[in-house]
Amino acid sequence: MGFYHAVDWTESWIRCVLAMEVLTLIAAVALRKSETAQTVLFVWCMLVAFSARTLNEWGGRHWRSFSKQNYFDENGFFISTVLSTPMMVTQVVVLVNFFRLMVSMMIKTKRAQLRAKAKKDE
Repeated sequence: MGFYHAVDWTESWIRCVLAMEVLTLIAAVALRKSETAQTVLFVWCMLVAFSARTLNEWGGRHWRSFSKQNYFDENGFFISTVLSTPMMVTQVVVLVNFFRLMVSMMIKTKRAQLRAKAKKDE
């Protein structure tokens, strides 16, 4: 709770980051039937999460130009909590969806094999 109260959630850049994360998650769910869209979203989330250290360093140097206080500590706790963790949650959603799509494709393939075998046996 201390972390929650320490952050000024009304800052526009924080709201933009949160909105981007919510939109990414919504897109992952809405586009769950498109393997291409899921792949793009997965790579996007991976790139954002991997760039967190660089973003944290940049934010630590330039926070005065866009923020009321410095959230960017050396350990990267804020950036990990507010940026990386939601991106990784979206990646898990995409991975679960890929697993679901894979199982569905395997079932379709096996059914087609069984139908082909039944026709051959007749």
